[in-house]
This record gives sequence, structure tokens and C-alpha cells, in this order.
Amino acid sequence: SKSDAPREVWLDIDDSVLTVFGNQEGSEVGYNPRYHGRPSYKVKVAFISGTCELVNARLYRGKVASNGQFMDFLKETLAILTAQNIIVKGSRMDKGFFDEDNFAYLEEQEIEYVCKAKLTSTMRKVIKYLDEQNQWQQLSKHYAAAEITLPLPKWSKARRFVLIRETQKPQVIDNQLCFDLETYDYQVIVTFSKEYNPEEVWHEYNKRCKH
Repeated sequence: SKSDAPREVWLDIDDSVLTVFGNQEGSEVGYNPRYHGRPSYKVKVAFISGTCELVNARLYRGKVASNGQFMDFLKETLAILTAQNIIVKGSRMDKGFFDEDNFAYLEEQEIEYVCKAKLTSTMRKVIKYLDEQNQWQQLSKHYAAAEITLPLPKWSKARRFVLIRETQKPQVIDNQLCFDLETYDYQVIVTFSKEYNPEEVWHEYNKRCKH
């Protein structure tokens, strides 16, 4: 890669729980959605999107949160790619990495990002506002999108949020389908990208699910 022309890429960053069945060194009981109470490790990984090249992987103790020590991992990953003549255009991240410090650092480096957000009470207030203002744009029979730029509490600046609303199937109440009771699932994505419209931001984030 050092002999090639500079290559521009997107990164997909994720973490996962690795359960152990014994007393392996460094493992400990932490968050484990599948095997509650089992000791585990936490692994962080970074891939190049499209080619699925593994750039970096680090093993941590089971109690380390997704965002724990993430900044060191991110800086190390970017340094690896810079040494290989590879330019990072953007990064896709799950909600475990949703943190203003991460976003501020990527913005300083002029790296785009799309990161899933948690459905907090603040986000539900935003959804209610979008409903009241009729801001949803229908994408298909089941999906609609909206966007808003705002600062979250304790944030230093406003950022762009894209929201996706998915219409759920009719509910069954007393063994009868109730077609008049529409319910929705929501996805919230924060992004530093200015070139993508809301639907494109959503599809861009979903590319990280291909590994």
C-alpha cells in the first residue's frame, strides 16, 4: 500500500463480548447479554468498509465498556492507516461509541462519521416535536425519515441528527388485528456528513452490518 497512490476509505468500528468458560487470565464478569454472570473479554475491531480488511483489534477485560479506552484505540487505528498511505474519509460506529468527545475529535481530524444514538428521553422529545411539526418524509410504505440539528444537554455545539421511523405490523388485541393502531420503531443517527440526505445517511450507516 505504501507504493500505491493514497487510498480514501471508510472505517467500520465495533466491539463484541467474548465469553470464556474457565479462569482465563484477564477475563472478568462484565456486561454479557447472552451468558449472564459469565466471565468474558471485550474486543474492539476496526475494518475497512467494502474490502473488509482488518485494520486493528484489541482485547480488553470484560468490564471495559464500549467507549472505554476507545479514544486510544481510535488514534492507534488512524495512525496505522496513515503509515500505510490510507486516508480515512469517514467512520461508522454503533451507539456504544456515542460520545461528544469522540465526535469532536473526528471533527478536528475532518473525518466524517455516522453513529447510532440511544433512544433517550431527550430523543423521544425530539421525535414528539417532529410528529407535531409533521416533519417526516415518507421513503416507502413502511419507512419515513426526518432530520434536525440541535445540541444535546451538556454538549458544546449542535450536531445533525437523522431519524428513521419504521411502521410496525398491526397489533393483535383480543385475538383481533387492530389496523387503526399504528406503532413505530425508531432509529437515530448522528452524523458529521453534509453530502448525504437523510435516506443516504441511513443506508450509509447500515453498510456496517455487512461484516
